[in-house]
Amino acid sequence: CYWALREAVDFPADLDAFEILLRRLAGTLNGDPSSAEAAHVLRVPKTRNYKYSPPALVETTGCDASRRYNLSEFDEWLGADPTPAAAAPGPFQLPLEPPGPGLRHKTFFAFARSLLVKGMGECQVRAALLAYNAGLPDPKSTTEVEDTLQKALTARHRAGFEPVVILGRRADPSAQVGATTADTTSDPSGAPPIEADVDPDDLAGLLDGIVAFIRRFIVLPESHARAIALWVLHTHVIDAVDITPYLHVTAGTKRSGKSRLLELLRYLVRRPWYTGRVTAAALARKLDKDTPTLLLDETDQVFAEKGDYALHLTNILNAGFSRFLTATLCTGEGAGLQVRELKVFGAKCVAGIGQLPPTVADRSIQICLQRKLRTDHVERARDRVVKGAAAPLRRRLEAWSIQAVPLLKGAEPTLPDALDDRAQDIWEPLLSIADLAGGAWPLQARTAALTLQRDEAEDVAVQLLGDIRDALTPRDEQPAAVKPHQDLIEAVPLLKVLAAFEDKPWSTWSRGEEMTPHALADQLRKLDVRTKQEWSKERGKPVRGYPLKALHVACARYLSPVSGISGMSGRAP
Repeated sequence: CYWALREAVDFPADLDAFEILLRRLAGTLNGDPSSAEAAHVLRVPKTRNYKYSPPALVETTGCDASRRYNLSEFDEWLGADPTPAAAAPGPFQLPLEPPGPGLRHKTFFAFARSLLVKGMGECQVRAALLAYNAGLPDPKSTTEVEDTLQKALTARHRAGFEPVVILGRRADPSAQVGATTADTTSDPSGAPPIEADVDPDDLAGLLDGIVAFIRRFIVLPESHARAIALWVLHTHVIDAVDITPYLHVTAGTKRSGKSRLLELLRYLVRRPWYTGRVTAAALARKLDKDTPTLLLDETDQVFAEKGDYALHLTNILNAGFSRFLTATLCTGEGAGLQVRELKVFGAKCVAGIGQLPPTVADRSIQICLQRKLRTDHVERARDRVVKGAAAPLRRRLEAWSIQAVPLLKGAEPTLPDALDDRAQDIWEPLLSIADLAGGAWPLQARTAALTLQRDEAEDVAVQLLGDIRDALTPRDEQPAAVKPHQDLIEAVPLLKVLAAFEDKPWSTWSRGEEMTPHALADQLRKLDVRTKQEWSKERGKPVRGYPLKALHVACARYLSPVSGISGMSGRAP
């Protein structure tokens, strides 16, 4: 139903008053408050309304040109709009302090919700919001206040008050006048209301939902998915913490799902900024201005260059870990040169093959993906499917975050002693969320923290050990690619063979270059394999290498046995 007016509405001058009037009208008729937003309700005849299935043809069913109205007539029918002076029955207490930066909407929404839970009506809550707004040094516009109230009214998953039914209910036919449009194949009056979201207090259920969403499209261990789910929630409550963990999504090969994971995250995280290479100056300015959640892809190409850009990006990532650090940017030239301190703090996820600079890696939780096997079954991540699956999760995330920030400020969860100091710093915000969720999540989150710390230290080393075993094992009647010298495996010839392995990270391990003997020693040392020096009679000089016996023992401990292969195997001699 559309109401025809005698006078033209002056946009945008009368927009605020017009939208408020439409919301009051919808409330009186027990209709949809979103009718105040033209994009939600306008339908062009002879087009199809895709809100329904199958899409319905929109047609004009009637238009009485004699039935037109003035805006003043609506005020007479609906009564005077409540003012801040209107008294709200029942006791309520205004928030004691003005909302902090970036928290105005959350504070207003939480206040409105608390009054609605107490059983106050729409007019009384509106009066209380306007009274609170009037006392602020920088008050919101009347339209903003009304928007907040309507969002609180339509949040049907809130407990303690009757939900407002949205969509699927028409006004009394006797009140419908003017031009009308209808769908000829589907009647909106018979359409079911939008499915209610799960209670935002069910935080464990929300976390489980995110884990299921991620594993629906990506092959990865459950501990990794749980860490990602906690990090997603962390992006929505980052105002509660002073240190933020980064996610480092990496893999040993291409086509392992790194970019796909970032594409999934952009539908869930707060203020996503999904980008590839961007100048350091633009990056710092964007982080300072908009405080987005950075989803930075293809970082392996950046750090492989070892140039000024890689250095500047590293500095920004190092500073963005803490709320108290800033990035320095010089602007202007000559006498007009200025030095600016930019706030680059915020949640960040970086993706790329290989390793991050050590200082950035130290601030990150590593999510190591592997290429999907033929036996792995996940759904293809089509954008429309992903977007539809993520939408209810995002609504629940936004609803939960409004009330969660005060609860998480100053939280001090119990931290596993097995985590080092830095790991405790980056896991503390996530464990606080897990403790708030309750149920199995506190234990699961700590298990994930310990697993990922071990994985980060050992996964690469174990993968390297497996490739060394392959290099030392004869295959298909072919000799081994690397031969020992006096039961020692020398580093240089071994690294040349490893660098030739396809789909392995060793050829670009050291910032785009082949793995060095020093890096090889660092990895094998984690598995208790160390070099040994012996005198070579054949060469007439000392030879340093890795003892075959030590490699046999490590293979037996960390790798599964390989049947049908002689020489190197998973069994100790």
